[in-house]
Amino acid sequence: MEKKSAAKQKKADSVDDSNDGNSDSEALSLMVKKFSKFLKYKNKTNNSYAGNKKQSRSGTQTCYECGKTRHIKVDCPVLKMKQKLEEKNEAEKHLKKKKA
Repeated sequence: MEKKSAAKQKKADSVDDSNDGNSDSEALSLMVKKFSKFLKYKNKTNNSYAGNKKQSRSGTQTCYECGKTRHIKVDCPVLKMKQKLEEKNEAEKHLKKKKA
């Protein structure tokens, strides 16, 4: 009787092992698919970043403030002049208010 139950147990264990093997292979294949998608996405983002880097070196960027090339809005000399004038006007307004 023990031999029969031991044989059934071994058979059940071998079936479980084969199911585990199938689930492991399915999990592995799913992981490989997701990893390949990740690599494709990573390569796309790296290539777009490299393209932006090349543009900044070649000076093909256009300023949205003055429309000239070779700089961007943050570095625009026209914008900096406008900001300085606005600061002067604000300072003059405060002085007029103090005098009154």
